[in-house]
Amino acid sequence: MAKLLSHHDRYHSHAILGLLALLHFAYRFYTVLIEQRESFSPGFWSAATLLVHVFLHVLSFQFELPRNRIWTKPMIWREFRVHN
Repeated sequence: MAKLLSHHDRYHSHAILGLLALLHFAYRFYTVLIEQRESFSPGFWSAATLLVHVFLHVLSFQFELPRNRIWTKPMIWREFRVHN
C-alpha cells in the first residue's frame, strides 16, 4: 500500500479516483448480483460515476513510464496506456 501513495501523485488525486472507481465497481456488482437489478440509468449519478473512470484514465498520463520495457517489474507498457 505504501507504494500506491507516492510522490509521483502529488495530491493523491489518482489514488483517490482509483478508490472511488473501485467503490463504484463494488456498488455496481452488488446491485446486479445481490439485488438482481440494473442500477445504471440516465441521470446525474451515473454520469458522475462514469466521469470518475474517465478522469482516472486521464490522470494516469501524469506518471512517467520507462522508455524500454522492464520485464522483471509489474508495470504497464507505453503502448497499452492509451487502451487502458
